[in-house]
Amino acid sequence: MSLTVLPGAASLSAFRLERLLATLRPHAPGLSGLRAVDLYLVDADDTVAHADLRRLLGDGPDSLPAADGRIYVVPRVGTTSPWSSKATDIAKVCGLAGVRRVELGRVYLLEGVASLPAEAFAVLHDPMMESVLLDEAALPHVFDGQPRRSLRTVDVLGGGKPVLAQANA
Repeated sequence: MSLTVLPGAASLSAFRLERLLATLRPHAPGLSGLRAVDLYLVDADDTVAHADLRRLLGDGPDSLPAADGRIYVVPRVGTTSPWSSKATDIAKVCGLAGVRRVELGRVYLLEGVASLPAEAFAVLHDPMMESVLLDEAALPHVFDGQPRRSLRTVDVLGGGKPVLAQANA
């Protein structure tokens, strides 16, 4: 796997950032500033040019701006987001056959603190759909797949409620 990380545009408006900053300050009193930037994660082979990816995904800086701390919010590790499915299809239709998968996440750039306490993460992401990563080295895990589990059947008609409760446990 070859991971390309492409920063995009600002994810949140100034108004939303101010509201978020006010919510986070009780968790991290030293937090003096906050920015949110889209982050495109591309799993592609060497045949896909950086310029072609930029043309497809839009303009953006070559690297993330400097910050005291970074928190990456990505689609839940082990899943493929609907956005990814569509974006990957579009990349292939546009002639980028070497693109295996594209995902969209965001990175929060912190000023004044290096990180936030874990209880503050609930404000930054939806745990049912997103994962929080604290290190850029963990970004390749976005493309980790889960092994398929074998099919199980539960004889609810024959066993009733107790069998269903046992299967649920």
